[in-house]
Amino acid sequence: VYQNGQQIFEGVATSESTDFWNRKSVVCEGELGFLNDTIQRQAVYNNETVASLLGKYIAVHNAQADAGKQFTVGTVTVSGGSSIYRYTNYANTMTEISEDLVDNFGGFLRVRHSGGVRYLDYLADSPRTSSQIVRIGQNLVDLSQNLDALDICTVLIPLGAKTGTQVIQGLEERLTIKSVNSNKDYLVGTAQATYGSIWRTQIWDDVTTASNLKTKGENYLSDVQWANLVISATAIDLGLTDEDVQQFQLLDMIRVVSEPHGIDRYFMLTKIQINLDHPAETQITLGQETKLSLSARTAQNG
Repeated sequence: VYQNGQQIFEGVATSESTDFWNRKSVVCEGELGFLNDTIQRQAVYNNETVASLLGKYIAVHNAQADAGKQFTVGTVTVSGGSSIYRYTNYANTMTEISEDLVDNFGGFLRVRHSGGVRYLDYLADSPRTSSQIVRIGQNLVDLSQNLDALDICTVLIPLGAKTGTQVIQGLEERLTIKSVNSNKDYLVGTAQATYGSIWRTQIWDDVTTASNLKTKGENYLSDVQWANLVISATAIDLGLTDEDVQQFQLLDMIRVVSEPHGIDRYFMLTKIQINLDHPAETQITLGQETKLSLSARTAQNG
């Protein structure tokens, strides 16, 4: 599939069906599916980096795959040290890469074509920030989200490092934002208009100045607390009708502005459904639920 001369999809047909009126439906699987067709035999890998381990898995894949289903390891920006230990035991290549690398170190796999070569990139972050904004009243047609009311905060009391003083015996005071916030120790987020007053506290043990603490609190209300929010949005890609507007691409970071939902932050475009007959009905999914293994969560916390 090409869009404006640029390839946006390649794969193989995996199934087809025909109805009474002889209308055919075809299901295709993308190129990452090629990694399901090869096996990683029993082997032990020690003192590997993320890039070297991925390279060895792909080398095993290429030795079994047809020429049209082989990969070249491209850009690797995910880091995981230089002493990775893994073993393989007859799982397919996609399973090994998913479990041994992505589940532990995060990041995103991307297939990229350049100069007739199929590259497999392993990226830690989004490769691009889109200049096109998804904004209610402009190109945001519909929006649904996985918001859990238990996680929402609309009024925040930011607390910083311990001050070493005790106003109430046995309770050590923490830095507050009163001195830089009109003698108020709390901040009100724009989401209050939608969800009402939901009070929370957040502690930053390493913050020792009130101004920095206020900045941390404001950022938490507008951005950090929405980190695991997943938005399914029907948005008009203005780039389809205006050549001066950048079109959406997978893994783009896209700014979403919806005042009624109390949202103004960047989300990653993780899924795009294109109606080839009516491109204006393109549906995008923004954000990703992060699921990490215990070891990865521990490393992330550290």
